[in-house]
Amino acid sequence: MSRLTFASWTLSSIGAVVAVVGVGVVPALGRNAESAVKRPVLVESPGCDRRSAERNGTGQGSPTRTVGGATDQTITVTVPRTAIVRLGPSGRVIAALTNTGCAPRPLDEIYVSTADGTLTRSTSFDVGRIAWIGNFMSPGVYQSQRR
Repeated sequence: MSRLTFASWTLSSIGAVVAVVGVGVVPALGRNAESAVKRPVLVESPGCDRRSAERNGTGQGSPTRTVGGATDQTITVTVPRTAIVRLGPSGRVIAALTNTGCAPRPLDEIYVSTADGTLTRSTSFDVGRIAWIGNFMSPGVYQSQRR
């Protein structure tokens, strides 16, 4: 009988210790996780190099080869680097998307989407002055710029 009581007391004591430790650990982990989420970061595809933003990225031509008397040619297609910057009612940038997997770059074709839905090409919008945040690795997905 005392053995059962001892085992019962041990289990309830362990439970109390775990509960007390858990109360102190969970809020501490919660604060760390919360602060990590609030810190804005920029995520880009591996080929995006902020230092070489001025590179155009056009192809080097189309290589050809002959196989069994027939010519096999590779065709290279260049898709313009495009960025759409969405502005809020106050004129501040609220979101952006690109077709490159990189944050908007100065050599991209820039389109500005205003709060009323108007989309216009801009040659004067300076995307280089903005500290972009978000995960641009998925082309065509708007990334919120609200901090």
